[in-house]
This record gives sequence, C-alpha cells and structure tokens, in this order.
Amino acid sequence: METKVFTTHWPDCDHSTIVYIDGDQIVATCMVSYEGKNKKEAVLWNLQVKKDYRNGGLGKLLLKAAIYDAVLHKCPSIDLEWSAHEAEGWVLDWYKREGFKVDSCYNKVRMKKDIKK
Repeated sequence: METKVFTTHWPDCDHSTIVYIDGDQIVATCMVSYEGKNKKEAVLWNLQVKKDYRNGGLGKLLLKAAIYDAVLHKCPSIDLEWSAHEAEGWVLDWYKREGFKVDSCYNKVRMKKDIKK
C-alpha cells in the first residue's frame, strides 16, 4: 500500500488531500484545509476508509498523516465537524478515543484536538 499527499493552494484556503492506494484503487482518503489568519487553522474533512479495509488501523494512520501535515503547517490544533445524519455514531466515539474534544454543539458537533508540541 502506498500513501500520496496532494497539496492545493487557493487564494483564501490551502488544503492537502491524503490518499492511501492499494494496487489500483483508493482505499482511504481525507482532506485537511488551512484557513483563517495566516492559514493556521487546520480543519479535517471527509476521513473515509473503504469498508473492506476497516479495523486494520488504516483510519489511525490516515489521521496521523493529517495531524503531521497540520504540524508542518505550524497549526496549534486540528478541528472537525461531525453530524449524525452524515456519519454513524461510532465515528464520534472513535474521534474521542483519538483525543478530540467536543468544542461546541448545534446541528453538528465541532471537535478539536491540540497538536502543538
């Protein structure tokens, strides 16, 4: 399995897309956008692992790669949003086990993990 990181720069937002490839298929992916003043606000988007590849640690590897990318961008934390109508309940519990804390709740749960070393 190989890992690819694609970085795109936009005027108001930069982002990195992290992809795990097994043979000729994408099996896991996520995106980290860099927003705000000096683009130091990291936001994790769409962390997804194909069902056949789950429970093997690939999600954790993907999350570690996203956090590493945010550290390289000198971000003090990484945020994400979770919504019950977009993801199953176990996903929220998984992020909590990975160190994310609930930051606010409305229609979506906003979570944050401090990564500054």
